Amino acid sequence: MTIGLIVAVIPYYGVSLRTLYKTETQFALLGITGLLLVATLFSTPINGSKRWLTVGGFNFQVAELAKLVMIVFVSDFVVRRSFEVRNG
Repeated sequence: MTIGLIVAVIPYYGVSLRTLYKTETQFALLGITGLLLVATLFSTPINGSKRWLTVGGFNFQVAELAKLVMIVFVSDFVVRRSFEVRNG
């Protein structure tokens, strides 16, 4: 849990919202997530499941990264279309 907290805090303080809301950054995040999803097709099965990737001795599911990317996309949509979101 400590490693996950450290990995989460570094981008929190190191990346500004302006950087995340740039279109290029969003397409890069989407592309990386897509490549990781394709990489799961060729990964070795862990407990019968091929959804896990091993990176640097750590196993993680690509779906967790996809969830974070979706948070960035939805928050950008709400910020850009705040008038429409507020008024229906």
